Amino acid sequence: LRVVLAGLFFILVSTFILEVEFLTDRIAQLEVGDISPQDIVAPATITYESKIATERARDQAARLVQDVYGRPDPNVAREQRVVANQVFNYLDAVRVDPYLTEEEKLDHVLALTPVSLTREEAIEILNLGEDLWADAKQEVDSVLDQVMRNPIKETDLPGVRFRLGLNVSLDVPDAEARVIISIAEDLIQPNTFVDEARTNERREEARESVQPVLVTFEKNEIVVRNNERVDELDIEALQVMGLHQRATPWHDFASTFLWLLLLVAALGFYLAKYHFDILQDNQRLAILVIVSLIFVAAIRAMAPGKTVLAYALPMPALTIIIAGTLDPQLAIIATLMMGLIEGYTTGGTFELAAYVIITGLVVGLNVRRMAQVNTLLRAGLYAAVSNVAIILLFRFFENDRVPLNSNMLLTIIGQLGSGIL
Repeated sequence: LRVVLAGLFFILVSTFILEVEFLTDRIAQLEVGDISPQDIVAPATITYESKIATERARDQAARLVQDVYGRPDPNVAREQRVVANQVFNYLDAVRVDPYLTEEEKLDHVLALTPVSLTREEAIEILNLGEDLWADAKQEVDSVLDQVMRNPIKETDLPGVRFRLGLNVSLDVPDAEARVIISIAEDLIQPNTFVDEARTNERREEARESVQPVLVTFEKNEIVVRNNERVDELDIEALQVMGLHQRATPWHDFASTFLWLLLLVAALGFYLAKYHFDILQDNQRLAILVIVSLIFVAAIRAMAPGKTVLAYALPMPALTIIIAGTLDPQLAIIATLMMGLIEGYTTGGTFELAAYVIITGLVVGLNVRRMAQVNTLLRAGLYAAVSNVAIILLFRFFENDRVPLNSNMLLTIIGQLGSGIL
């Protein structure tokens, strides 16, 4: 029961360490509009379909589609002809009304609603002689007929009214021409309108023609720069990379718990078969559990997006401590377990798993119980050499030379530090 409780304690604490998002994880707390507290880099090469960029491209394609207009409606011209006749009848009645003073006639003309007249235009209408007035009415009908035969959009209306004088006969006197234009310009109305159904159909076709936008980040490429304002695309990229998770889903807890359970069960089977004495010794069992938890915490400290820090962690120290205090073979098995945990935690990064596992093999084969200091330093040197070889090998396959020098320097410091510890 004591051994089972120790194993369960290790599994629960390790699951908590690996899966719980701590308050210091500032990346996970970023929102749109926030300022990035650091350079955030991609933990691995990734290509994904950006829903936000795709939607923006589709919206832009839809906006570029011009409105589709239907055919000109001839009924509009007929309706405006009826309105024109009503205007003429009203003005005829005002002009010949013997009971109205000139000022009252002017007020009645200005009160006319189908057309908007200025005071000067109203005076000119009242001052026109009967012959010129009759000719003006005919010219208004002619201008209206000419202009309304052409398609007129709502957006074209100001230009059509501005050019209205070009449709007036050149033989018409200036005063009469001004009267004709003042009445006709308000009677000109749009006769073709947006076909909403066809316009929306074409815009939808334009949206569908846009292919999904793919975004690629290379390993260690900067996603968000330090002191840069975070936008929606940045948040989307961080979420896809697993760097922006508010809370750990229960299935992640469960999968981590089961993975650790499998590893601890395998380790327990090994101890029961080859090192049953350690299971019976509370002190040695506690050393194994505590040291392992410390290095699980070290793995968790290598936050996503900071993969380069893994090379500075003195992971061989785990092998050296267990080999020096418990057993070299057990140290190799424990290091193998840590390598599998690190590979799982970093999303299946084989390089880091190999980095830890091969280090454990090299150190475990060179350290014995109660080893001297020079032996430990030599083991750390061997570990540094082996890990530099691993880095060179993986960089050769990935054709990635940018972080090479920093990784090699960090691994040498970390492995020699393991020997000193």
